[in-house]
Amino acid sequence: MLLFELKTYCGRFLVCLIDLGISILHMLLRCSFELSLIFTRIPLQDSERTADFIGKDLSSIKAYYKEVDKKTCANYIFLLRDPKQLLKLLETLYEEHLNLLAKFVFITFVKESEIYEFLSSSPVNKIVNVLLGTPTGGTKVDLKLVSHDFFQNNRRISEKTLGTWKADQISPVFNKEDFVWFSDKLKNFNQFKFRVRTFNHPPSSIFEQNDDGSISYDGLEIRLLMVMASKLNFSAEISLPRDGEKWGRKLANGTWTGAVGETVRGETEVSFGNYFITSDRLKIMDMTRPYHIDYTCFITPVPKPSPQYSAVAWPFKLNVWIGVFLMLILTPPVVRLTGTLEVGMWFKNFGNCFLYTLGTFLNRSPPPQLMPLSNGLRIVVVTSSVAAMVMGVAYTTSLIAFLLVPLPTQPVNTLEGLLESDLQWGIRDTGGWEEWFRNSIDPTSRKIAESFKFVPGIEAGIEKVLDGNFAFMNSGTFLRYLVSSNFTNEYGQAELHVARECFVPFRIGLGMPRFSVYTSKFNSVIDHVVEGGMVSRWFQDLLDKAERKQRDKARKKQNFNEQLDPTSSAGKHLSLYHVQGPFIILLAGLVLALLAFTCEVLFCARSDHKLDGTDMKRKADE
Repeated sequence: MLLFELKTYCGRFLVCLIDLGISILHMLLRCSFELSLIFTRIPLQDSERTADFIGKDLSSIKAYYKEVDKKTCANYIFLLRDPKQLLKLLETLYEEHLNLLAKFVFITFVKESEIYEFLSSSPVNKIVNVLLGTPTGGTKVDLKLVSHDFFQNNRRISEKTLGTWKADQISPVFNKEDFVWFSDKLKNFNQFKFRVRTFNHPPSSIFEQNDDGSISYDGLEIRLLMVMASKLNFSAEISLPRDGEKWGRKLANGTWTGAVGETVRGETEVSFGNYFITSDRLKIMDMTRPYHIDYTCFITPVPKPSPQYSAVAWPFKLNVWIGVFLMLILTPPVVRLTGTLEVGMWFKNFGNCFLYTLGTFLNRSPPPQLMPLSNGLRIVVVTSSVAAMVMGVAYTTSLIAFLLVPLPTQPVNTLEGLLESDLQWGIRDTGGWEEWFRNSIDPTSRKIAESFKFVPGIEAGIEKVLDGNFAFMNSGTFLRYLVSSNFTNEYGQAELHVARECFVPFRIGLGMPRFSVYTSKFNSVIDHVVEGGMVSRWFQDLLDKAERKQRDKARKKQNFNEQLDPTSSAGKHLSLYHVQGPFIILLAGLVLALLAFTCEVLFCARSDHKLDGTDMKRKADE
């Protein structure tokens, strides 16, 4: 066997010559090619037949190719007499040692009736740039030059005769004057019908049943598929996996079910369903470049609102309440100081000054006999009244809203918060989720993995979340769409919460059978889609569309309930639940008053002293 490099105007070729006559090689070299010998190997016994050599020494041949890095071999020429042995050789090499995007020239003896079978055999049908030269017989060695086309006349592969190369001619004679050795065969897919396998998995693929029973399709990957179909000119026939599964699973015998299984077996041209691009998946199928980066998030119940009795404190933040408290502490001493110039003894009692200040802040007008006469106290009363008026208006207007709409508590948004909460958390029992968390270098992620609860599917996980004490982890894109499309009320409020902090990024792509010839074309279109920011725009459009639809559904349900119970639409009435705060304050005040009264009675009884009307008047004058 000979391996050498051949430099031509079509590029550099690695030539593999096993047992074909040197005369054919001489024809190639006459085309002003530059020959550079880079590697030479001779079989152990030249007398052995080629089939025996290939059958017994495939490992040796693979070793030869391993020594020549496939990245340095832009193109290949194989010269081998028996086409079956050539296919066997290619089948052995193509997965690891051949660059299938390169140009391939095959010189072998193929019967006229078997050319199509050869071109459609694996792995030749996985190579775009193929030139087959087969001797036509006779006394002189003449070559018939053939290649294949893809997606012509609704056929995946078709045979195409390029011309002939006679032994007595310096160069070949082609059927077209503007002939190109290796043309771009995948510019146009000519409306070839691509079989597409997917399932309802919003927002990647959305199946909606129309009134006439037909199915309409939408979603991120559906839209991406339509863009590729328009750009490359093919049609798509979308259907569910035949076995009724979604992604599918690996069986004990190594085969796969579902959409992934049909893709691996080549029963569909493309499949999708929010496929994560992983090393294990790339071993069994082709995947496009990522069109989207998704993250793992978790969804939890919306936290219960704060206790309604605390609603009276919600209009102001803590720092505002601290300011109000300081004003009530600092103002009475100023009133006591400026009240020394007033007539009588009332303002000279600090307790009276505090009650006077409190009444001002509660917008209570003082009695006429307590109207200030000194300028200092008047300034204090005016400024306090203005401040109290502004604070009071701000408080009362906000209080109405807080009485009607309870203040939600802070939801869980981080893994650390999830660990500190009383929630349980879990994932699907398939898909490799547990492995990703257990293999993480983050100690928090490993702690999360230790307490995983497994559920059989997404629906089961969401049901546990709705039960009120569970956090379900899944694709963040999927969870956000789920909330918009199913758990949003008529006011646009989410009824489930998706954590703001997401983790574990995943690249998302479409799946094709391994070594598909159109993978590179798909990648080219995806690059343009991503660069144009179309995926983010599509996702936001799908979210808005789903939310509008869900709000309309919730509004219709609300209208239906109002028709059944007309009193429900009579307006929002405040119930005891809404105003429980003031009642609790009043009850607390009454209890404190009774305690104060009890203490006074015990004090007076112990000192044999009883307050009479004269004493009360004297204390008031003081």
